[in-house]
Amino acid sequence: MRILSLDIGDVRTGVAISDAGGTVASPLDVLETRELLANGSLLQRVICDYDVEHVVIGLPLSLNGEEGPQARHVRSLAKKLLVGCGWIEHNDDISTDERVSFFDERFSSTEAKRVMADSRYTSKQMRGSLDKIAAAIFLQSYLEHLSHDEEKD
Repeated sequence: MRILSLDIGDVRTGVAISDAGGTVASPLDVLETRELLANGSLLQRVICDYDVEHVVIGLPLSLNGEEGPQARHVRSLAKKLLVGCGWIEHNDDISTDERVSFFDERFSSTEAKRVMADSRYTSKQMRGSLDKIAAAIFLQSYLEHLSHDEEKD
């Protein structure tokens, strides 16, 4: 099962994809959030091109693990993006849709910066890639979480 992850920000949205087996995450792209909101076909094309079955959205929880204003904002943007691309209907409750998950992405940007700095990316290169690397990092954590849950069953 291919899973798409979105690291939604006010300016940019990082996109990552899993392999068909749902075990390895790869960075895919960084798209302008405003463009995605205005043109749902951009996200729809990614979903169709990669035969996506599930979408996981990074949720910026507070340090104590609770949802604050930024997490609520991301939920709102996520719903607009997924309605705009036709993944869900406007009146659907995104939190109960089985094809959508929210996953803690608190430290993914920090980890992405560390990984990129270790790989000697310049600040300019980081700006263009940071969001997709962060999306891949939290997607990989999500995949490992799913794998761990399956092992317990």
